Amino acid sequence: MMQFDNEVKQALQRMDPPDGFADRVMARIASEGQRSEAPAGSMIPISGRWWRSLAAAALVTVLIGAGLYQMREQRAERREGLRARQEVLLALSIASEKTKVAREAVTEP
Repeated sequence: MMQFDNEVKQALQRMDPPDGFADRVMARIASEGQRSEAPAGSMIPISGRWWRSLAAAALVTVLIGAGLYQMREQRAERREGLRARQEVLLALSIASEKTKVAREAVTEP
C-alpha cells in the first residue's frame, strides 16, 4: 500500500510547466479561435494525469465507504452481543431463582 500512496502523491504533485508553455497555449488559442466552436455537449479528452486523479478520488471514496460500512457492521454486532449477554444473564437469574425454589421445596421438613 505504501508504494501506491507514493504513486498517488507523485501523480498529484504540483509541477512547473516547461519553458514557453504559455506562449504555445496562447498561439494555439489564437489559431483555434479562427475555427468554429465545438458543438455543445462534445466530449473533452482527458489526459492520463486526470484519469489517475479521478481513479485516486474514486478509490478514496470506495475506501471511505467500505470503512464506514465496516464500522456500522461492527456496531451492529456489538449491539447484538450486548443483547445476547442480557438474555443470558436473565436466563441465569431465572434458572437461579427456580433452583432456589426447588431447593427450598426439597429441604422443607
